[in-house]
Amino acid sequence: MTSYAVKVSRSAKEANYVMGHVVESQETRYSWEVGKVLKPLVQQYLYLSSMKAVGTHQTITPDERFRLLSHEWARDTAFLSSISEMTSHHAYRHIISMGKSAIPLILKELEETQNMWFPALKEISGDDPVPAQYRGNIPKMTEYWVAWGKQNGFI
Repeated sequence: MTSYAVKVSRSAKEANYVMGHVVESQETRYSWEVGKVLKPLVQQYLYLSSMKAVGTHQTITPDERFRLLSHEWARDTAFLSSISEMTSHHAYRHIISMGKSAIPLILKELEETQNMWFPALKEISGDDPVPAQYRGNIPKMTEYWVAWGKQNGFI
């Protein structure tokens, strides 16, 4: 199993300089590319951690919460083939708990990534605009959900 390691500094300023160090495992050698993907997430974590550390009570917006949860979900489920495992992930369940306020965010993410957001949309909205003949056809399912979002004022 490949493991990933990232050196994280204690300040967001320093995070700009340490995210690209080389990480090695028996199977693969990861380099600066790791930093390009993880750097924004680490900076967000450091920022939120620093807010807690100085005692401020700044809350994150629903957009930020969705972004953090969707990144976590995508990272943790990237290599799963089971839809039930994907949709039972805690980050996915938290997104669903956001209710209808998550629908525009999910639809935007769906347009960009075509990830498995269909069960979340169905659960939150109580609707399923995709005709039976297009189930399993991700581009068509995306098309029908985006049209549904426009018709219902979410986009």
